[in-house]
Amino acid sequence: MEAMIARWLQDIPTPPRGHPQVAHHSRKRRLPLGEMSQNVSTPSKRARKEKDTNDEIFVREDTMNQETPRPPVQLQLRSSGPHGRETHPTAFSYTSTTSQSSHVTTAESQRSLKRKRSISPSKGLAQLTRLQYPVHQETIALPNNMPEPLRALTRIMRSIERGRGIISKEEGMDDLRRLLADEEDAEDWTGVMSSARAEYGSIPEIRFTQAIVETTKQNIRLGRSEAAWNCNVHYPLLAEACARSIASQHVRCENITTAAITNDATGSSRKADLAITFTIPDTAITALSSRHIDTLSHSTYQPLCYSPPAVSIETKLEGSHGQEAGLQLSIWAHAHAMTLKALLHKIGRPDAEIPALPLLVVQGSKWCFNYFEIRRNEAVRWSQVPIGDTGTVRGVYQVVAALQRLVEWTAVVYRPWFVGNVVESLIELPVEKSEVG
Repeated sequence: MEAMIARWLQDIPTPPRGHPQVAHHSRKRRLPLGEMSQNVSTPSKRARKEKDTNDEIFVREDTMNQETPRPPVQLQLRSSGPHGRETHPTAFSYTSTTSQSSHVTTAESQRSLKRKRSISPSKGLAQLTRLQYPVHQETIALPNNMPEPLRALTRIMRSIERGRGIISKEEGMDDLRRLLADEEDAEDWTGVMSSARAEYGSIPEIRFTQAIVETTKQNIRLGRSEAAWNCNVHYPLLAEACARSIASQHVRCENITTAAITNDATGSSRKADLAITFTIPDTAITALSSRHIDTLSHSTYQPLCYSPPAVSIETKLEGSHGQEAGLQLSIWAHAHAMTLKALLHKIGRPDAEIPALPLLVVQGSKWCFNYFEIRRNEAVRWSQVPIGDTGTVRGVYQVVAALQRLVEWTAVVYRPWFVGNVVESLIELPVEKSEVG
């Protein structure tokens, strides 16, 4: 009997040493991510369902052949990136190529999202009302309902809107009449012509006007960019109006698309596109330069330093960009007003009255007049009066008439005020007080 038991025991298979049998329901130990080797091979995924302590984990079949993401070998929290640039407070230093590319992609995505989340024009205009020197928005009404200093130019622009007095009596009137007015409407033609029109400038030749109209139509038909409009319609028209103005001796026109604001309280770096500027005497420039006063403008763009803007122009493509243009001009004009206030404070005249600044908004072919009123504790942008459409010959002559009126205002009203109240007073200051700090 004992011999039979011994033979039975010998027939039982013995498990290999060092590998004791493990209970069927025991769990494998899972290593933390930080302890995993980057070179550990990963078994191919397959559809499975595991029961965990609290819930169930499902692995979908469509993830079976995807590359397994590798955990980083080192997790080092960094407060600043290379070259001293700040990084996200939870960004880690990854040693694997895959992780580095993921970090770059994430950063690019964050920048893209930030661009997409840029503030809307309506919110931007609302924020302007909360500045220390706030900007409010109002609508231009009838001239008699406007503040007294704004009435004169408002009347002129309202008259130009109706096409009154936009043509002076010159030769070739029959050709102009066919282009500008209804042959049968004698009253309309009488209103279009004015002997007083020549007092502030001459009108462009018909050939130039027709070229502007044709280019306008091409821009619309071909969908040209804002920069193209500025180059082939807006700036040539502005330059022609300035050159034919009686007051062109002391006035310039500038393309200022690269003129950045130096004292922008909003931090948005908004810019205008074009400007009517004015000159100051060379002797005054020499005196200011010797006192280390390098600019009289709210921009360090060289053409504006000693030839400050009087009328600023913002251009946009035709469409729904009117509010955006209004925001840009409001920010630009706000910086302009703050610079004027700072200069007046420097010469000891902080309460001096500042003339309201004309602004122009151009959307495609349509030009509109705005006003920026600078009060003691706040500013108001008044909008807007349509003054012409470069898609028609009549509209071109309307815009030219309005621009020449603004050139006249710059030379007769704003330039004397600026030179007398700002430039001459700065030159009279002792050198130690006039240095820009």
